[in-house]
Amino acid sequence: MAQTTETFYFGPEEARLFGAWHPPGLSAARSTGVVVCPHMGQEGHLLRRRLAVVIAGCGYPVLRFDYFGTGDSLGESHQATIHQWLDDVDTAVEEIGRRSGCSGVCLVGVRFGATLSILYGSLRRKVDAIAGLHPVINGRAYISDLRRLETEAWKQMGDAPAGRLAAEQAQALMGITYAEQFLTDLEAVDLMSLEVRPAEHVGLFDDAVVGPLVPDLRSAPAFREGFDHLEVGTRIDDLFGDDHWAPGRAPRNIADWLLATCP
Repeated sequence: MAQTTETFYFGPEEARLFGAWHPPGLSAARSTGVVVCPHMGQEGHLLRRRLAVVIAGCGYPVLRFDYFGTGDSLGESHQATIHQWLDDVDTAVEEIGRRSGCSGVCLVGVRFGATLSILYGSLRRKVDAIAGLHPVINGRAYISDLRRLETEAWKQMGDAPAGRLAAEQAQALMGITYAEQFLTDLEAVDLMSLEVRPAEHVGLFDDAVVGPLVPDLRSAPAFREGFDHLEVGTRIDDLFGDDHWAPGRAPRNIADWLLATCP
């Protein structure tokens, strides 16, 4: 069955979200709906679209979307909050249930999208499964890494004065401006401190090139019962720049896990 993608807006009027609907690519659709949660900025854009296409091709109804203040959704980046983005995931979970009539929901997230998926599952307990690719485990360390990358980029462009660099980084991450509260909340994210398991089925995937991060989560209280840990074959492609992940084998790897885990 040929796949067609429908784009639309959904959610409350004051915070409309852009969505892309990928109907199941098999005549007999599976009973689990899949919501693809994006990362921050442009990282993973190509990957999350390919994820949606491959997973839909396996018979799952799939919804991918942009958070409030990002992409084609309403709002500006400086209006975004972590709480709002968790509400956006909630809105997407409700939307896929309405559109597909599915009896279960799986969240598939890339980088910070994986982190939000885990936070959402742990705090709101509304999903049956989570598949996360290379989640951001600690927000403070993540911000530090982005600051380092920004500093290196500025140096490559001519070693910007320290004052200018500090001003550029004050409320921005990789060139995107966020509210001070967003950065404060991001800094406080720590998956190691979660107490509640985010879903019955959890598959966490490390990238072979970026290196292992996920095993550390085995000591987190929320994961005391364990999780499936797999390595996938994405790669950083210089053609798109360092902040873009080429899909590689990751969509197929994650789809195979879904097929083995979610009806």
